[in-house]
Amino acid sequence: MSEIVASQLLRAGLLDGVSLFLVGAETPEGMEGPFAAAVTAACAELGARVSSYAAGGEDHPDGAGADIDEAVRGTLAEGGSVQLLVIDAAAIFAAAVADGPTEEDRAGAALRSCLDVTWNVTRTVVNDAFLARGEGGRIVYLAPRDDAVVDAGAARACL
Repeated sequence: MSEIVASQLLRAGLLDGVSLFLVGAETPEGMEGPFAAAVTAACAELGARVSSYAAGGEDHPDGAGADIDEAVRGTLAEGGSVQLLVIDAAAIFAAAVADGPTEEDRAGAALRSCLDVTWNVTRTVVNDAFLARGEGGRIVYLAPRDDAVVDAGAARACL
């Protein structure tokens, strides 16, 4: 059996023409956390067009459907399609854990936020991009670590 070298698989142009929609957590600097920046840079280097949406924060506190619908439709109007949806639910969960008086309250809010955002984004991308355009697509969910806080295992199971 021949050896596969990752650098031969991940070469420039591999994702030419692929439109990726990346969803992560709102941070004080926007969504330019290390994960979002690394994914954006790596996928762009491979030829993908990357659009992003930052969930949470003052503008979108609970992943409200209308905000997400607007972001997805803006991406579709700008680039014409979305072939790959990546949701960093772990970052959304972690950002929501920071709020609330007790760990149990924070974990419950984080679970709701993580799942609300994931559902709303998935529903909109599937309906407006994958099905409506007849192109299909791929979805990648990044779940929180099972031992992150009380409801992290529940979030993983739901995702």
